[in-house]
Amino acid sequence: MRRLLMLLLLLPSLAHAEGGIIMTNIAAVPISLELLTSAAISTDYVCSWADHTTTTFVPGQSDGNIATATTTTIIAAPAANEQRQVKACTIWNRSTTTAQTITFKYDVNTTERFIYSATLQPGESTYYSETRGFVPRDANGRDKITSVQQAGISGQNLVYNKTSTALDAAGYWILHAKDAGQPGAWLPPAPGINGFDTLCSTASNNADPYGAVEMGSQVLANPAAGGWFLNQATVHAAAIGTFKLIDIVWIETGLTVTTTTTQAVTSGALLARDDNGSTNGDGYRMALYALTALGNVAVVSNTTFTYVDSDNNAGNTGTMQAVVGMQAPATPVIGTFVPFSLAAGDRGIRSISEITLGTTYTSGTMALIIYRELATVPVAAVQVGGMMVPPTSVGIQPGVRVYNGSCLAWISTGPATTATTPAASYTLVNQ
Repeated sequence: MRRLLMLLLLLPSLAHAEGGIIMTNIAAVPISLELLTSAAISTDYVCSWADHTTTTFVPGQSDGNIATATTTTIIAAPAANEQRQVKACTIWNRSTTTAQTITFKYDVNTTERFIYSATLQPGESTYYSETRGFVPRDANGRDKITSVQQAGISGQNLVYNKTSTALDAAGYWILHAKDAGQPGAWLPPAPGINGFDTLCSTASNNADPYGAVEMGSQVLANPAAGGWFLNQATVHAAAIGTFKLIDIVWIETGLTVTTTTTQAVTSGALLARDDNGSTNGDGYRMALYALTALGNVAVVSNTTFTYVDSDNNAGNTGTMQAVVGMQAPATPVIGTFVPFSLAAGDRGIRSISEITLGTTYTSGTMALIIYRELATVPVAAVQVGGMMVPPTSVGIQPGVRVYNGSCLAWISTGPATTATTPAASYTLVNQ
């Protein structure tokens, strides 16, 4: 009888809590192992097994690439009077843009039984071994499922105490990276209109990518294993308001403030620090920043930029809105931070190609900043701390992921122009 040795067990023991589903040995009717792919994108598979008889042990393997939405036999049934023990399988989504849903099935005389299913984001994989079962992995090769026993989590507490500039007007945002305090005031030179990336795992680098000193951020050393997660954040300030912790990913300083026609910008591919740890740009936003006070005598809301979105659609337009906080105020003070809105349905920015000011800003210097928001903390009373604590539970990552090289800074707004002088602290845990 032809037999493939696959019994699926859902084991509740902690020893296998990471993957859950295990394949082990039984005798069976003719069986083959199949893989269903949901999308017509490049997907690799590599599997290994061992064929047993009463006298022999013969290892074997299969591999291939699937480029259609179909069902593929990835391990055929063994020969008569043999038993086939599945040792390992790796399924890898090679696309850089599109998710792939995979489903393992076994075929028993043309009757299909479903075993396991997972959605692989671009660059992600699923690995099966006979000792661990199915283990999903992120684009960096790290396991995505955490053991129930979360012993030994380490971390660090970072402080952010800054002097501050008064807001231009109530409701507008200001970036505190420029201000003196702990860490020190940023020192960004002039990267030009095409900008520099940032990498704050480096203490100082006056070139592309800028380091922590240049960005006014803490040096965030890369963990030896695992990754950083924002576990909590606390802010108290000299004025009530709303504070956001952001990662500054890219900055340029070369715009001509009096040019009202299109200015070309080649940001290039951004760093892999988006919401998914990829270069696709999910969660990336852009803001116009006043490096020095600007001279426009009236508000400006017709500045636009052109970008490629996180789904790789080119030619999309980001806009300001004609409301307080989402347009440039009249005569913006140094530090004014004006977020753009993305086109309807867009989740982020992969790259930018041009900006059109629309109206002259008359004088001063400005920059564009691409960033990712990590946390929002409201401060409802002067010098009374507001706190952000992300939801956590057993088996769930302990907070918001902070990717290696992140350059952390705070922005704030409030109902008055009073300087906020924030004093913040935040805890990062390594897992």
